[in-house]
Amino acid sequence: MAEIIRATPPVRRDTKFKRGADWHWTIKLKEANGTAKDTTNYDMVMTIKSKANGETYDTLAVGAEITHTPASGQFAIELLAATIDAYDFSTAVYDVIITDASSGKTCPFYGEITVIP
Repeated sequence: MAEIIRATPPVRRDTKFKRGADWHWTIKLKEANGTAKDTTNYDMVMTIKSKANGETYDTLAVGAEITHTPASGQFAIELLAATIDAYDFSTAVYDVIITDASSGKTCPFYGEITVIP
């Protein structure tokens, strides 16, 4: 089920990764009128860290764990179970940074990750 978030960024969104299972999250950018935003020349990274400004555990990027579909303004993040199983932490923090076509950076989401057995 899709979750529509209408709030001023950044929005705190905590999440859980389940060992042995894949994890998916799709972020869609829309114009004020609700139509899909054309995100040509946009980029996105999701950084997983030990704590704010702490050690970086993983960086998810377009072309690897993130699939970008500019015509629909969509970024789809997919972590496979093998990747989650390899994480040696039980809690971490993350942030998502979107870079627009003019090199402006926005953090729409941040939060805590809990890895459950």
